Amino acid sequence: MEIISLEDIGELFSGDPDVVEKVATFYKEMTAPRFHIKEVGISSKAISDWTKLGLLNDEFQKGKWREFSFIEAIWVKFIEELKFFGMPIEGIKGLKEGLFPTKASDIKEYFSKMEGADAQNYLKNTQEHFNKALVGSDEEIENIFSEIKFSAFGSLIVAGFMLRLNLAFVWDERQGYFVNMGKPLNDENAFRMEEVFKEMIRKSFAVVNIGNLFSKFFDNDKLDVNADFYFAIMDPDEREVINAIRSGNYKQITIKMEDGSITQLRLGKKQDEDLIRKISRILKKGDYQEIHLNVKDGSLIKLDVTGIVKIKK
Repeated sequence: MEIISLEDIGELFSGDPDVVEKVATFYKEMTAPRFHIKEVGISSKAISDWTKLGLLNDEFQKGKWREFSFIEAIWVKFIEELKFFGMPIEGIKGLKEGLFPTKASDIKEYFSKMEGADAQNYLKNTQEHFNKALVGSDEEIENIFSEIKFSAFGSLIVAGFMLRLNLAFVWDERQGYFVNMGKPLNDENAFRMEEVFKEMIRKSFAVVNIGNLFSKFFDNDKLDVNADFYFAIMDPDEREVINAIRSGNYKQITIKMEDGSITQLRLGKKQDEDLIRKISRILKKGDYQEIHLNVKDGSLIKLDVTGIVKIKK
């Protein structure tokens, strides 16, 4: 089954020298175990069954509740979508083996294709131990990559989430592959996308929208993660909104959703973490049209799909 290569992932970050540190932060936050089963939105029976089938790694520690990272949670939702569209268990297992390499030989094969690629520099900087990861014994390589929780799937999730790419997984009768359904990144990417789309229209296929998986995850009212997690994976515009809310230096928050509904919060004191988490979930779910903050100094902060705008009254 064909999957997107590490070189493809690296191209998503090429040309932006300031992105490396941000990628490292995102990757660390998204691979840290912090979500319980209820927050992932899956039953314990399904988790047990999928673990026995080899679709999930056995991370259970005796006497402790199992916790999932953000990337693992998205993988769970990805499995749900694949099963919904009828992909057989063996197909999902094969995809997992490709997207989550654990054997030294498989890891080396991935990186053997990376000579001189921008993606190599990106991946080297995502974790401090990466520079020596591929020069040890097979056992050392496997241990290091297990420790840093490297995966091709994780790199895809970081790329799609951080750069707001319209990533999708396309599955037809022969194979599955990830594609960028949005604006081309460059001329070469545009050519490749055109070739893929020409091939797609000649056959029937199923599509899993990766962005929709993000939205489903943040739509869960049972999410109880610390607000600092949201802050760590926000872009500067979103952080400015949260900082304004945390400061209490505003009179009103108005949120206009995509469905046309409007929520207004008239507040004046420094707000607790529950409100911060609520607003953060809306920001990361991405189903809003505009968020307005009326600041006490008379100015207006407006955040919409094009970015943040400050307006003096």
